[in-house]
Amino acid sequence: ACTAVQKPPVVSVESRSSSGTRQNARLCSTPQYPADALQADAEGTTRLLLDVSAEGKVLSATVVRSAGPTDAHKKLDQAAIDSFGECPFRPAKDAEGRAVRGKAMVEFHWKLEGARPQL
Repeated sequence: ACTAVQKPPVVSVESRSSSGTRQNARLCSTPQYPADALQADAEGTTRLLLDVSAEGKVLSATVVRSAGPTDAHKKLDQAAIDSFGECPFRPAKDAEGRAVRGKAMVEFHWKLEGARPQL
C-alpha cells in the first residue's frame, strides 16, 4: 500500500542568447523525467550550449555542465538534448536586425518534489 503520494517532477528551463539577453527557449514540450532518473531520485541542473542556425534550428547541443556523475544523471542530460528535436528556436540577430547563426546557453533544472511512494 502506498503511504505517500509523489508530486510530479518539475523541470524548469532558462535560456540566455550569445548576446547575453535572457529569452525563453521555445520547446515543443517539456522533457519527460527519465524513468531511471526517477527511480534513482536523480536531480540536478543540465547546462547546454546550443548552436542555432539563422533559421532557428538547433544544429548541435553540447553538455557544458552535467546534472551529475551517475548514469541516471546522464539520462537527464540526454533528455535535455533530445527535447529540442525539430522544435524552432529564436535565432540571434545582427546589428541590422537580420537573423544570424548564434549560440544560446540553456539550463534545465531537474527537481523531484514531494515524498516518494512507500510500497
